[in-house]
Amino acid sequence: DIERYMISISRKVINGEEIEVGDEIRAAKWSSINTFFKFLSQKKYIDHNPMLQTERPKIKTKHTVTYMTSEEIKSVFDKIDAEAKPSIRNRDACIVAIGLSTGLRVSAISNINIEDINFKENIIRVIEKGRKTRDIKFADNLKNMIYLWMKDRELYFNGRETGPLFLSLKKNRLSVDAIQAIVKKYTEHLPKHITPHKLRSTYGTNLYRETGDIYLVAEVLGHNDVNTTRKH
Repeated sequence: DIERYMISISRKVINGEEIEVGDEIRAAKWSSINTFFKFLSQKKYIDHNPMLQTERPKIKTKHTVTYMTSEEIKSVFDKIDAEAKPSIRNRDACIVAIGLSTGLRVSAISNINIEDINFKENIIRVIEKGRKTRDIKFADNLKNMIYLWMKDRELYFNGRETGPLFLSLKKNRLSVDAIQAIVKKYTEHLPKHITPHKLRSTYGTNLYRETGDIYLVAEVLGHNDVNTTRKH
């Protein structure tokens, strides 16, 4: 039955024309079924897992991962230095640096509070996708950038020692949309479309080049499936 189903979804009809379904879609559906039957087997609802006799469809489609080179990264920080107002220069540089050096999702960056940061151990506690809490290590150069922004935060925004790390000009928590706009503003000169997610991709790509360990990259990016990491 499973094999017949997988064959049946290999093609579909759109506007009267039969087209082939992509490998990724078929593989994703197989993974969903596999997870379901694994659950049934673990809970002893079934004696035998039929998925063990099937194989996940191979993905032949090659993905092109968009990431920033070291020269492009430098040009972004140069642009921030040249164009940002003094009150937000260190804020914007810090936002880009956190994305590039930790691989955090934009929602997690937006939600960082000062009290979430352990400056003694260089750890940020973040709430990520699925309400998961993770501790993210960061380097001393990023800590110095955070310190610079916190001074400006107090000077220009009357910021307290608690609450949102990144504030808007209205002194509210900087939203996801606002962070996306900041990244767009300083990367528009590049010959590629860069979003906060591409900062994350840049981090993952560089970490993989340094270590060659895709499972380590998956762990630090918070991916449950290493195949998700390969696409990033």
